[in-house]
Amino acid sequence: MRVKLTIAYDGTLFFGSQEQSDRKSVAGELNLALRKINIHNKVIMSSRTDRGVHATGQTLHLDLPDNWRAEKLLYPLKRALPNGISLLKVDSVSNDFHSRFHAKDRTYRYVISTANPNPFQERFITFIDGGKFEFSKIERGIELFIGRHNFKNFRKVGSNNRSDVREIFEAKAYKWRGVYILKFRANSFLRSQIRMIVGTLIAVANNQLTIDEVREQLTGERIYTTRLAPPNGLYLAKVSY
Repeated sequence: MRVKLTIAYDGTLFFGSQEQSDRKSVAGELNLALRKINIHNKVIMSSRTDRGVHATGQTLHLDLPDNWRAEKLLYPLKRALPNGISLLKVDSVSNDFHSRFHAKDRTYRYVISTANPNPFQERFITFIDGGKFEFSKIERGIELFIGRHNFKNFRKVGSNNRSDVREIFEAKAYKWRGVYILKFRANSFLRSQIRMIVGTLIAVANNQLTIDEVREQLTGERIYTTRLAPPNGLYLAKVSY
């Protein structure tokens, strides 16, 4: 039987989501927890998140042994998981379901604050100096990224992709409870693509770049910046099927 798991995690506690032989990862800890309850199949994640990036709605699939059922898995696996990973939901799916390849879109949110940093939020919010920060410029600039584009100038160098073309269905910025939220929804994303887009938009808000310069970088005319926004403000919020 195949099941779909929905999880949340604190990315600052792990070296990314993918299992690694010598470092603590989200998938590695999930597989370790599964072995504790005598399930030796491994999980397959819908999306890869880098070190320090969080999730509130990461999904993955898992094949259960014949003596297990979806409804019996939730509480034993919850108890076996370490601090920093929360199992939110277990759903039965068809045996041909694939958490990565069947995903229609993925939603990420990036959280920014111009308030004074405090130790209780600094792992989960990117704090920036609000002295020159003009959020209205982010509201305008983020709309440039909507649609189908070649994002070769908005991904980490060394990425191994067949194509750098991606389609962003939704990109918007808004205020919520005293923080700024940048939301991106797309079929898929390149490595560090969102962090580079956000880093570029923060530079625009701080009057270090113009919106026209961002447009030129997006169309491939010139590279103005490859700055990455910090990982702690980024969340994989939802995967839709």
